[in-house]
Amino acid sequence: MSRIPPTQRGMLHVGERIRSPQGTWKVAESWIADKPGAVGKDRKHGVSSVRGDYHMYYLLTHEDGHQEEWCAPDMVDFHRILPDEQQAL
Repeated sequence: MSRIPPTQRGMLHVGERIRSPQGTWKVAESWIADKPGAVGKDRKHGVSSVRGDYHMYYLLTHEDGHQEEWCAPDMVDFHRILPDEQQAL
């Protein structure tokens, strides 16, 4: 049995809403890279690219409108809003 709660399992998808202690966020974009701030050819797509120093990155839009880039391993305080709770922002 997995110890990871269902609100933190799997990859996030564009348009999905998540919560953190700072409020509600919406996933605006996702990519795989080996460093923050990667652009263009430095970004990869596809789960098979997540390996070694490569991690999932997400551009998140906060409910107040500002955006932040987050790396998946740093998102321990973020929790998926389960499908029955998903609503448009």
